[in-house]
Amino acid sequence: MAESPLTESRALDWIDNYYLEIVKCPEMYASSPSALEDIVWVLESLRHDLLTGKPTGSPTPYQNYLAAQGFHAASFTASAVQTSAEPEPACHVSFADYVAFLRRYLSSQGRDAGS
Repeated sequence: MAESPLTESRALDWIDNYYLEIVKCPEMYASSPSALEDIVWVLESLRHDLLTGKPTGSPTPYQNYLAAQGFHAASFTASAVQTSAEPEPACHVSFADYVAFLRRYLSSQGRDAGS
């Protein structure tokens, strides 16, 4: 039996279901909290474009939430990066910290944040 084509609704459901998996065990989906946030940025941009019907270039709800929480154009994980002489500054946000932030964001949007 052939699977039906990917629709906007199915893509949005896939994104939301992916988040439910991410919050259960984030280490399975990214090597670090900042990498996980990069994934969220991409998914939220895709979701925003699907909901608006075209690439808008306007801020996504995730970007608006970051700004409302005081992060402005930065990201949650970048806010905790310690600058040093090291070529790759270390992120001092744990997966648990980022997942808690992600759950608050999803809840603020009326989306299932998992338990």
